[in-house]
Amino acid sequence: MIRSKVAVVVGGTGQVGQLSLIALRDEGYHPISISMIKRDSYKTVAGVDYLFGDMTKLVQIERCCAEILSKHRQVDVLVNILGKNIKCPLNEITEDIWNEVIDVNLKSIFFLCRTFGESMIKIGGGSIINFASTAGIRAVPQSPSYIAAKAGVIALSEYFAKIYAPTVRVNCIAPGFILTENHKPESYTNYNDIISMIPLKQMTTVEEINNTILFLASSQTITGHTIVVDGGIIL
Repeated sequence: MIRSKVAVVVGGTGQVGQLSLIALRDEGYHPISISMIKRDSYKTVAGVDYLFGDMTKLVQIERCCAEILSKHRQVDVLVNILGKNIKCPLNEITEDIWNEVIDVNLKSIFFLCRTFGESMIKIGGGSIINFASTAGIRAVPQSPSYIAAKAGVIALSEYFAKIYAPTVRVNCIAPGFILTENHKPESYTNYNDIISMIPLKQMTTVEEINNTILFLASSQTITGHTIVVDGGIIL
């Protein structure tokens, strides 16, 4: 019996995460979602396994990883979509706000890469895809903790790409504005101003993000790179 390749999406209950699970499922992967949101708070997708865990807590990361590996024996693709930004004026950033943003965006990435990366080495291969942001490449106002966290994701991805080579490939996707329900015109009073800043005059579709995930998951020679998918907003 041929075992399906296993793809884990951390942050799989958001709009981007849910659609990436569908894309991976349709590509032949067995998709597993790890979410910090309780199961009764979102719609499930057929053919997807769901786990709940606080990815800012090492003990819960290790529990989820152990449960997946015990059941499936291997993870072939890890996609870390989980992220959080808390926008507020510089002098209103508390220690709690700083820690929450860093823990969700960066601490989780480190321990997930380390835990699943070691398991990928044991089976002889795998692909890790971390979500950074254009904010980690070009600083944006009101989000210093988010800037630091996403820049750290890029740096950690390069680090893991080097130490896990030649067995495991580790890359980043750095989106700009993604066309989700939150980014529709009615959600922004300054929507037209945002579009005017994007050279291609359009936000990135979730489908294009999914195509990038599938491309990086299947590539055999790309590692340590950050793929910017932003319509040219950082130019």
